[in-house]
Amino acid sequence: MDRRQFTATLSGLALAPFMAHAQDYPTKPIRFIVPFPPGAGSDAISRQTGERMSKGLGQPVVIENRAGAAGNIGMEYAARQAPDGYTIALISTSTAILNPITYRNLGYKPEKDFAPIGVIARQPYILAVNPNVPARTLQELVALAKANPGKLSFASPGNGHATHLGGELMKEMAAIDMIHVPYQGSGPATTDLIGGQTTMMFVLASDGTQIIKSGRLRAIATAAPTRAAQLPEVPTFQEAGFPDFDLTAWFGLVGVAGMPPATVQRLNVELNKALADPTMRKWLMDGNQEPVGGSPEDFSALMAKERRRWAPVIKKAGMAGTL
Repeated sequence: MDRRQFTATLSGLALAPFMAHAQDYPTKPIRFIVPFPPGAGSDAISRQTGERMSKGLGQPVVIENRAGAAGNIGMEYAARQAPDGYTIALISTSTAILNPITYRNLGYKPEKDFAPIGVIARQPYILAVNPNVPARTLQELVALAKANPGKLSFASPGNGHATHLGGELMKEMAAIDMIHVPYQGSGPATTDLIGGQTTMMFVLASDGTQIIKSGRLRAIATAAPTRAAQLPEVPTFQEAGFPDFDLTAWFGLVGVAGMPPATVQRLNVELNKALADPTMRKWLMDGNQEPVGGSPEDFSALMAKERRRWAPVIKKAGMAGTL
């Protein structure tokens, strides 16, 4: 045996366990860690996704809710599991991007501890105002804020929430001064916005569409590159002159860092098949969620882009490491 044959043999022996794993995988149920409570929208998305992936994988995908600390408990738990492909997790804008910057002692590092598999779905936030606010367009709202510095307010479900940071980004991009009013959850924040105690708030399309259509809130702009399917009459921030403004909530699927590449690819294939299912697509779109899919590399690039965009906003708002 010459040196070339010897090297090839060693390479084959080194790759053999991974090839065998890829051919056999999966041979047992896969745990799907959801870092939010049962009944939440994220839980429903996970269950719908897992159910369809299990058909292609030939093994059950078992949902395991590990809620607490804004999703941090479940993500830390997932990061500590074996990288064998039998533990996957739901990751979101908050647990992948915002929490790692706003929390001081986070027990995981998304870019180090997880292997991206693919984006499941995304949905835009809608900037909504109380109907008594004398502004019907984003330009009019910005002009109103400039004419009344420090008098307009924007609500959020709490400090460090995506909607809080969206308000801070809007203040920076539009060069306006507004007061942030944090609440303990989206319910009280929305109630007070409807009641006129605050001026505006970013609401998820899935949460705000019916309230907007009922006339209890007025939609000003969609904070995404494209208009929301359920609110096609509402223009985007880009259309209103803010080309770089994007406040979108997304959910993705990750595995534990160090998973065999072939396993990542297999899970990605099954995720994309699940998202191509017409019943899955309809279920998502009926809930104002846009099916996404794509490659692990696409997902990795999205998270890197989001980190670059939000880190300076969070730091400028004085929220870095404060939770």
